[in-house]
Amino acid sequence: MLEKLKQSDVDKAKPRSKVYRIADGGGLALQVMPKREGSGRYFIYRYRYMNLQRMMIIDSADVISLEQAREEWKKHRAIVKAGGDPVQARKLAKLKKKGDDMQTFGSVSREWLERNKGTWSGSHYRRNQSLLDRVLLPTLGALPIGQIELGEVLVALRKVEERSPLSARKAKTVAAKVFDYAVGSGRAKENPARKIVGEQLKAKPEVTHRKALTMDQLAVALRNMKTSSAREVTKAAVMMLLYTALRDFALRGARWQEIDLANALWTVPAARMKGTKAKKREHVVPLPRQAVELLRELAKTTDRGPESFVFVGQASRANCLSEKTLTSALRSFSGVDDVHAHGVRTMLMDFAHENSFPSEVVELQLAHQLGSVSRIRGEAVANVDPGVRKAYLSTPLLDLRAKLIQAWADTLSAMQAGKPLPQFEVGNIVRTRKRGA
Repeated sequence: MLEKLKQSDVDKAKPRSKVYRIADGGGLALQVMPKREGSGRYFIYRYRYMNLQRMMIIDSADVISLEQAREEWKKHRAIVKAGGDPVQARKLAKLKKKGDDMQTFGSVSREWLERNKGTWSGSHYRRNQSLLDRVLLPTLGALPIGQIELGEVLVALRKVEERSPLSARKAKTVAAKVFDYAVGSGRAKENPARKIVGEQLKAKPEVTHRKALTMDQLAVALRNMKTSSAREVTKAAVMMLLYTALRDFALRGARWQEIDLANALWTVPAARMKGTKAKKREHVVPLPRQAVELLRELAKTTDRGPESFVFVGQASRANCLSEKTLTSALRSFSGVDDVHAHGVRTMLMDFAHENSFPSEVVELQLAHQLGSVSRIRGEAVANVDPGVRKAYLSTPLLDLRAKLIQAWADTLSAMQAGKPLPQFEVGNIVRTRKRGA
């Protein structure tokens, strides 16, 4: 191309009454707009495509230099020589860039969250969202997910590793799942998070199991509770925790519409049970007579209608007891600083096993999965369709669960009163050994 323009010519070009062009050669020119149209100066490229005269604006002369315009012209001229249209090519490039922007780690992770929201519990969704927001997105969020490498994932994780190795490891798991989703949907070719081996992150902190009280410590707690100045609602909640061994929030969030005192049953809605949303089921809990008596008394002060909370908060009846109330109360009553409300579930399990209740009975009371084989009332129950098995077992196991809970409640009452522990029989239950046992 025979170049005709100089940068000084571009700088001197002033608007006239009409648009005019100064050619540089090969279709490249400087186009100067008239005053009434904004006085703009643009580098343009005029070419032929499909036997039609076409023109494209390369950029403003106030933004790029003549030399830069010539470099851009070369790219567009190559497209024309190859039989293409540079205007169309530019549009496609913009669309591709927009598409790439939509395939960032941030956008794909949000899509992954929304896709799984319907099957996760609310707490699981919030936990994954929090790990993304706190750990992963600040470093990876704006990066195209298909171009992220192992080192970049490690940088994100190591920013939080010092203060919380566990958070770093949990975030690594979330990142791996987001990359799996991207690979499965064709937006990434590999999963860099899966390449992170154990020694590249700090070891997991030692697991501290939520401690249970010994029977002697429980007896002390029960007697201290009786004379404690704690709120009656708090003491009632702790006793119901002991009677039922429900998980903390399943118990604290109880509403009066869930309680059937006439039939001594409490039906905990699926929403407050542990597990993914798709697997959650409501949980029917038999109530011992002591619990029924306690709830009848409590209803006088907290029952303000079906929707009202059973265990109202101290600040407002519109809220239930706060999250740490049960654990704090147990620690206060027992004098054991590291006991946890969740440990009550261990206490009930130990009691059931020590007194020969079948595993299925306590597992169902704790809302765990059933074991594989047992004999209940002389009839064998094996691994059959879960729905059929649930229906088959519901009545006898509810009866046996009620017997377990009543025996446990009677034991608690005796301990609180300082009396000898009661004796009881489990009933007509025949345990069956697994083959080879």
